[in-house]
Amino acid sequence: MTMNVTKVTLTGSWFFLTILMIGMSWGSALPPAEAIDDESASSSTIEGDNDYIESSSVMDLPSETPNVEYAMSPDSELVGMRDSHRKFFKTDEGYSVAIYPNPIHYVSDDGDWEDIDMTIIPNQYGWEVTENTFETMFPLDVNDGVVITDDKTDSVVITGIQPEIVLFDNLTFSTQPFKEIAAPSMEQTRAGGNVMRYPMFEGISLDYTVMTNGVKQDLVFQHEPFLPVGESQAAWIGLKETMILPFHSGLFADEYDQLEDGFHEVQGRLSIRDLTTGAEIAHIAPPDLYSLTDQTIRYEATYFLIVRGENIEVVTAVPMEWMTGDKAVYPMVLDPTVKILQGTSGYAYYYYMQSWWTRRYTGFYDNDYTWSLCRGVQRSYSYPYDGCTSGSSYRDYIYQGWHKFDMGGTLLPGATITGARIVQYMGYLNNGVDTKYMMDAVIMRDCSTSGSTASPSVSCPSNNYLDPTSYRGSTSSSSASSTAFKYFASIEYADNSHSLAGYLKHPNTIGWKNISMTDPAIVTELGNRANSSQGWIGFGIRVSKNDTMPWSNICAINTRDTYRCGGKTTYLRLDYTGGVDNAGPMMDMTPYEGDTYLDRERHLYTSMVDVSGVDTTSGNEPGLFYRVTPSGGTASAWTKVVADDISDETNTRWAYDTYGLNSGWRSQGFYKATIPATGVGLVEYFWAAQDAHTNVNLATMPAGGSGTMQNVTDVANMPPSVYSYDVLDTTTSSDDKWIVMIDGMNNAPYQYTSGGRAIHKDQMTMWEGTNEVLWEFDGSGCGYCWSGDSETSYSDAKGWNLRYDEGCTSFCYRWGQSYTSSRHSVSWLDAVGNDGPSHNLLYHWNGDLERWGVIGVDDESKIAEPISSGDYTYYSTCTNCGGWTYSRWDSSTSYAWNRAIPVRVGDTDFIGNFGKKTVAQNQGDGDFTHLCITSNGFHHFIDRSQENPSWTSCEYRSYNVRYMTNARYNYMFNGFMHGTANYIGGTMSPSWTIYSKVSPIKPLPDTFPPKAEDLAKLGDSYVTSDRRVTAMISDDGDPPSGLDVTTANGPTLTYTAEYGMGQIYDDTSCGITAAGSVIVSEWNAVSSSNSATDTHFGTATGNGGDWFELTVVGNGSFSEVDMRNWVITAT
Repeated sequence: MTMNVTKVTLTGSWFFLTILMIGMSWGSALPPAEAIDDESASSSTIEGDNDYIESSSVMDLPSETPNVEYAMSPDSELVGMRDSHRKFFKTDEGYSVAIYPNPIHYVSDDGDWEDIDMTIIPNQYGWEVTENTFETMFPLDVNDGVVITDDKTDSVVITGIQPEIVLFDNLTFSTQPFKEIAAPSMEQTRAGGNVMRYPMFEGISLDYTVMTNGVKQDLVFQHEPFLPVGESQAAWIGLKETMILPFHSGLFADEYDQLEDGFHEVQGRLSIRDLTTGAEIAHIAPPDLYSLTDQTIRYEATYFLIVRGENIEVVTAVPMEWMTGDKAVYPMVLDPTVKILQGTSGYAYYYYMQSWWTRRYTGFYDNDYTWSLCRGVQRSYSYPYDGCTSGSSYRDYIYQGWHKFDMGGTLLPGATITGARIVQYMGYLNNGVDTKYMMDAVIMRDCSTSGSTASPSVSCPSNNYLDPTSYRGSTSSSSASSTAFKYFASIEYADNSHSLAGYLKHPNTIGWKNISMTDPAIVTELGNRANSSQGWIGFGIRVSKNDTMPWSNICAINTRDTYRCGGKTTYLRLDYTGGVDNAGPMMDMTPYEGDTYLDRERHLYTSMVDVSGVDTTSGNEPGLFYRVTPSGGTASAWTKVVADDISDETNTRWAYDTYGLNSGWRSQGFYKATIPATGVGLVEYFWAAQDAHTNVNLATMPAGGSGTMQNVTDVANMPPSVYSYDVLDTTTSSDDKWIVMIDGMNNAPYQYTSGGRAIHKDQMTMWEGTNEVLWEFDGSGCGYCWSGDSETSYSDAKGWNLRYDEGCTSFCYRWGQSYTSSRHSVSWLDAVGNDGPSHNLLYHWNGDLERWGVIGVDDESKIAEPISSGDYTYYSTCTNCGGWTYSRWDSSTSYAWNRAIPVRVGDTDFIGNFGKKTVAQNQGDGDFTHLCITSNGFHHFIDRSQENPSWTSCEYRSYNVRYMTNARYNYMFNGFMHGTANYIGGTMSPSWTIYSKVSPIKPLPDTFPPKAEDLAKLGDSYVTSDRRVTAMISDDGDPPSGLDVTTANGPTLTYTAEYGMGQIYDDTSCGITAAGSVIVSEWNAVSSSNSATDTHFGTATGNGGDWFELTVVGNGSFSEVDMRNWVITAT
């Protein structure tokens, strides 16, 4: 049988495509599909000799893993100075540090920084990579999908489930399996180095390459597959697979545009984000179709997605016409890559395309392993070659690259940079024109742009730095004001006087290329930046503006040896001399100070950072020193509390605008110290720590202490000032406190009627005259209160947070607005797990710093004095908890479908503080403060002109508060997020109650009797078994004295029972005695002829015969009655 065939090719990177498949494509960055119809467009070669890589070598699996090659001799490395991105070396002239854009070390189980090893090794389930910044598991069967686990975000992504090659047309998206026509593969599944290969069909494999920042998935076609003529008419060919997102995450396009359930066609960067915090868990770069042997052959692909919650069905496809004939040079690869870490190397491009229409394209993206350099200017249609592409319709074709390096904490005090260079490996170069090419680098500035892209107006101030990782995107707009062009301009139009030059000389050989920084101003700027609190710097790499350069390839991070980039990672090398560690550890926290009515155990936290490390040896441990001056007494001696190290490898480089702490420059630890309850009086304290340097440098907080940890409390060594808080006497206070009790919270990720059973109690207390808010939690009745049905099923427990916006009176939209001290967020450090906080939380406002902080209270989560009534009460009238109706103290009923209740302040005289904002029932300006309570742990204050606003005044959708990236917030509010679930979270308990109560801080005499609420009322029944009566009994004092539960005086139940005619009863035995266990209920004494036989009643009509009926009523325990040998006498 003869079959006409047509050749077609496709490649695809799907491992992370399934994990993060959010539809990534280069958008308008590359030529649209219709542009390929230009007959002059040829993608096979570029004029001149091509330094091709042999196709036989690129398909071989690596024999070893291309881990990072050392910048200098390993014997000269100062191993103890490692961190995730840096290696330090001792040289004859001084020191050198190699700073890499991406991680080169991971934290081992022993807590040491070890070299990353991406080698795939077998295990009992398949294969794995564990010595990396994340773990990757490969199954024996490709259909089971690849599992990627990131401990830093507690997220698991499964991708590549049931992959198959499909064909489809433009009329329908129903896919046709390729397997029905393709020849099966005879190869075996195998691993080599850091590459996992699953053969799909003959000449087609699905490869996964493990990198330090993600997993690259490649659908590799070694040659053009043969298709029947009928199948070759399909418009698209692609890879179909399923991916499962991490729990409570979503797929986003354009950074913050969530893809809802349904069908989507997407081109552009895709992001997987936590739906509670907004944090990016992973992302996928635009899908790129390219040749393994000729990098000038590339084309954008498209994602077709069907979203069903956390299950994503993805097809990554390219037009069939592009995969045929001379447009592809095999092997070909389709590459969307899922990255766990934010990209710190990438590319920018700009080109002008002129055909029967004119369009300008600009884009700015990160890339997983390589990027290209090129600058070409088309001279005329008669001379179309521009050095970058052979297409006659392309004009001003420019490709650039960029890197971001974190230099913070690199230099010791007093160090001087003597030399600096960017070291890159050129793995591929298309020779092109026989000239010398210049490549230079610029420091990326935050430029302002206007006008058109053809003739832009650009200003790049030298004192403004641009973070190249803060934007990804593209545009076809000709406006120079677009964000994409602004980022492109930060490379293209940066100050030429600050450029750094390096030469690539003909013949254009591959190899290491240095861009040396010889300008003293640049070297000085690098030193200043390295010692700043930010420390990072972005470099743009470009072909010099007055030169042209053919297509070349720069290796960004270590991956497989494609384009000879294996292990050839770009780095910034700084050579320096001098520098002595003469400073103690840096510490930072929001100091806890001021007045307080809370006499309870407190847990205080701080961060500690030191280039030499913190000394934790016995006797020298960091700690907190405190002393107490009782009311009317004298100060005690200073007592040291040794600080516990609560750090892990995720506690690196947090800023206080997200965690209440400024963690400083280099690797640091978080420490906790506990001050016990002290009684009424003044408590003074300070932190102290010394480093591990031979100089023994001590630091205190507040600053100014001296000596060592052994003698820091000597008068001469004490810091000049200390922190303090004053525990006030509640018995003499004339102030009030406001308490809100929420009985029936459910933070589980399901509605109560659907299985949510994580019901707990939360209580908030705010005091007049102080700047603190206490939240207490009682989870005794639910086990894993913030995880639903199991210990590990719910990751939203990390969404614990306070947010504050001085200018916001309800719920405010803050898109794109920069961070200010009056609008920020503070999260918890060590308080939260799946079973909730390890202790209660006390949020406090430091008025001097105008900054929030948070400390722990008590050694467990519990409510010390729960209230059981209120000035205002809100309670459930829920019959179907999907519709959350409720009633108030005045018996009015409201409908709150999405679970939000505005709870009013309990008294008109109460005035509290939330930062610089006033909390009061009546603000005096026509507004009333309410605390919006939602069923998902998201509670916030609102000011409204109504005394009793409706639930619509509150914000109930927690997904509106989850985005918080660096200093930009989508939405802000004044309030709290406590284990807040995605969207609306769990439904409250069907019997929930909320109390709002204002009462004096001074305890009142307890003249209130206990209150009993019957929870098991008895009704009529035919069942005669035992009855159990339950009731909730509480003391209704203010504060309550508690119940007397002693044997003599404990709660008792008194009851009586009535059973009708003939029973004998008392009030201790349910009214039944043994003698009265049988009663006569009916009798008859009439003969069959109706003559009277009963001499007492005489003749009576009725059924004849003499008879009587007995009813057994029990013997006191409602059991059977033994009537054997009884004698019954009628008298």
